[in-house]
Parts: sequence; C-alpha cells; structure tokens
Amino acid sequence: MSCCASRNGTCLTVGRGFEPTDVEDRFLFTLRANDRMTPGLANSSADKEIRSYQRLERYASYEITDRQYNANPPSYEYTVQFSRA
Repeated sequence: MSCCASRNGTCLTVGRGFEPTDVEDRFLFTLRANDRMTPGLANSSADKEIRSYQRLERYASYEITDRQYNANPPSYEYTVQFSRA
C-alpha cells in the first residue's frame, strides 16, 4: 500500500495494487478515499498510479474501461486495459 498526498491534504490509499482479471492485460485498481475526495481528484491520482505501473510493466498504452464509486468503504474502483502494442 502507498499513500499519496493531494493539494488539499486529502490522503488516498492505494488498495492491494493492480489485481489481474480473467482478461489478458486487464486489471482492477482501487483508490481508497476520504469524504473530501472528488471524482476529479480520484481520476488524477489514479492516472498517476496507472502511468507508473504502465512504465514499470512496459506497457505501451492503457485505457480506463470502467470506474465505480463504492460508498463503504469510500473508494473508487477502476478497470484498466493495458496494451503492449
């Protein structure tokens, strides 16, 4: 887990990281959020984490195919499709 500080002092905790799905190169990624987390801040923070993972795993590109907000515990769950081509 890692903690990212935002401009307004909100702290987001990245869940268990990028969890593989049944689809090749598709992963679930969760950002845990407090009550000050806006969708825009969540997307910005997720984008930074996704780009870091993309570089680490040497993917050429990615697409966020789904984003869901969960109220309890407060979190945003992203489905990300990476591509090596």
